[in-house]
Amino acid sequence: MIDYEILLRHPAARSPAWSASDRALITLTVIAWLRASRDKQLPVELRLLDVASHPDHVTSAFAAIRNLWEMDEGPPISKDALMVIVQAALKLERSGQLAEWESESDLVFAANLPSPTITLAPYVAHIVTVIGLSENPTTVYVPFENSGQLASRLYNRDVGIWVASTSPRLVQLALINAGVHELKLHPVDPVIDSTALDEKGFTPFGAAVAAFDFKNNYATVKHETELHSQYGHPSAVGPLAAVFHMLTRTTGKVVLVVPDSLLFSPGAERGLRQHLLENRLLDAVLSLPKEAVHGMSGTASILVINTARTSENVLFLKVVPELLGASQGGDSKPHHVLGQFRNRQSGQFSTLVSTADLLASADLNLEPGRHQESRPAKGIHEPHVAIDEHFELIRPRQHHSSLTGVPVHELQASDIPDYGLVQSACKPSQHDLNGPNAQEYFLRENDVVICIKGAVGKVGCIAKPPPIGSGGWVCGQSIAVLRARGQGYNPQALMMYLRSPLGQAQLNRLVVGTSAPTIQGKALKGLEIPVLTPVQSDMAAESLEKEVAIEADILRLRHKQSQISGFLWAD
Repeated sequence: MIDYEILLRHPAARSPAWSASDRALITLTVIAWLRASRDKQLPVELRLLDVASHPDHVTSAFAAIRNLWEMDEGPPISKDALMVIVQAALKLERSGQLAEWESESDLVFAANLPSPTITLAPYVAHIVTVIGLSENPTTVYVPFENSGQLASRLYNRDVGIWVASTSPRLVQLALINAGVHELKLHPVDPVIDSTALDEKGFTPFGAAVAAFDFKNNYATVKHETELHSQYGHPSAVGPLAAVFHMLTRTTGKVVLVVPDSLLFSPGAERGLRQHLLENRLLDAVLSLPKEAVHGMSGTASILVINTARTSENVLFLKVVPELLGASQGGDSKPHHVLGQFRNRQSGQFSTLVSTADLLASADLNLEPGRHQESRPAKGIHEPHVAIDEHFELIRPRQHHSSLTGVPVHELQASDIPDYGLVQSACKPSQHDLNGPNAQEYFLRENDVVICIKGAVGKVGCIAKPPPIGSGGWVCGQSIAVLRARGQGYNPQALMMYLRSPLGQAQLNRLVVGTSAPTIQGKALKGLEIPVLTPVQSDMAAESLEKEVAIEADILRLRHKQSQISGFLWAD
């Protein structure tokens, strides 16, 4: 656990009745109190550095601070528990560690506050703000600030910002911790109440940034006809009204952190995607790793929209660990991600797709994995071919069981061992021999099997299956088969390649979906694999043989181990 995460969770020992959210908020308040005291933004009698030596004064001053900042009363806190947090914060202050965290990390993200608070990994907030400022706007709109992370990064830039938030107290804490004391916050949802925004006039902003999960259903707001008609699009309903609001208020970059469901869901979400593509507004989609955003269900992506300049191509970029070179302190440094974004070229982790091609798809799916081209890693110069040139893809049976047919055994993901060579299929089932292509579904020696659902990317090779027919092996619903078209590529070598870190990285880039990750057949057939020399192919086969021999040794040793314990308490 990182040091500042320990600090945020430390009070639990003294106040076990507190929720994780309560203790994180109290600790954030103490740290903000210390920062405001250090910056001399408080009356002398309320400065933590001046009252810290008197526990009674600390308790009363803390209550006064919460009242001054108009915070909710929150859970009661004992004098001893409060002093534990204060002393820990002061110790970190004296060592200089606290100032380092404030400049390089985001405590509000480490606090992992519960939904509906959305917080961003520091590198995500950095990417969003840098892209938002990339065309040098003079004003930036931050209409749905959740955590203060975007506003604090924009504050010290030479740009005017207008910030609205429905959780201004938490945003205020984050801003104070970042050393921002004079930024005006508008405690409104501007979609519902645009009075404060209208006072600014109708001059559009030069850029806009936001992170939201679309849980605010504006269809329940009174006067909904007037609310939605101003955006002039049938998809500007319910939660999506927030997106159209930002589009109408901005002439320039609109950078949004959104749940991945927006990229593929039907209905109004599809209507939004169609609007962005038909009007050539969409610049890029950046797919984020898991745990990059807290408070949002599932995984998330960054949408880059430009209302001032049309684009005939969309860049799909998968943000992977290889692009997030970490500093010695462990913080992710996203400069490689931003470099890939600026280059706007297809590469190892990116694909540039024409908008016309995207519009040709019926569902208008914008998941980066759907469009990601699989490429070898940089520095590897061997020729590559599409897997479809050497292997036929056989998809899983549409119906995994039948009331009639011969008894068979279904291969499940659990039947594929870590070393890859499949020697059994355990689930009893039935298979109709009179169905279309019934014989093709039976597994054969050296078939390569790959999980395309569930345990996505798990790969194996069939050793010696039973003959086709009664008692044979067939694949379950989550497994596809790659069957060699001829002698041009050793199936065992293919399996060894797909199990390697490089092969797994390529398969991972093909995954689409959040709640049910999947590799689609079309993407799998286009996967590029290295053209192996005879020597490389033989080396792969020999490596597999060594792994099988090691597994046999392990089994013998386990048997010997059981005999030792059995000897002690024999029947």
